[in-house]
Amino acid sequence: MKKSFLPLLFIFAIFSMSVRAQTVTPTVTIDDVVETPGTVYIPVYVDFSEIEGTNVEEMTICAVDFTINYNDQDDVLTFVGISDVGTGLDINNFQIPAEGDPPPIKIGWEGTGNGTDMEGMFITLEFQYTGGDSNIWFTDHNTIGETAIIDCTDATSLVTAEFNPGSITQAAPVPVSGWALMIAFGLMMTFVIFRIVRP
Repeated sequence: MKKSFLPLLFIFAIFSMSVRAQTVTPTVTIDDVVETPGTVYIPVYVDFSEIEGTNVEEMTICAVDFTINYNDQDDVLTFVGISDVGTGLDINNFQIPAEGDPPPIKIGWEGTGNGTDMEGMFITLEFQYTGGDSNIWFTDHNTIGETAIIDCTDATSLVTAEFNPGSITQAAPVPVSGWALMIAFGLMMTFVIFRIVRP
């Protein structure tokens, strides 16, 4: 008796359609960093590589708006600027707040041509850091003009995205070893003895 493969083909076709229809949510993520006081760099990563199924050509991103807040406890961070942008991006296409602007700060990007489906570091924010801990988070998620991702279709084609917060934590001081203390003490005693016996 011949077996029909039509049911299997039908199931495979339905499965393929469901995979194609699957929506992969784009993500924007602020890094968690551990730093000592001074100039610090905080990357923001994106994943626009798979939106609307597995075919990245179905949707690319032409504009991104960020509204970023920080200093939820103390004034530990002061915005300086953008120190770096992702591969293939032009810093001239970014709208950047002035140095020293208080939080929340707004950062915008408008692409050219066919937009981007990049995955990786999008921008790196530069701050002056006085020490202490602070969360760093996005406000007004998926709101055009605030924190949003725009499809290349038109200026109002909002792509719902996942915005993940980050943080900065002060690094613990490096402990001074016993050998270092002994060497420092020995040098100090040598200097004192030299001053005493010097004619």
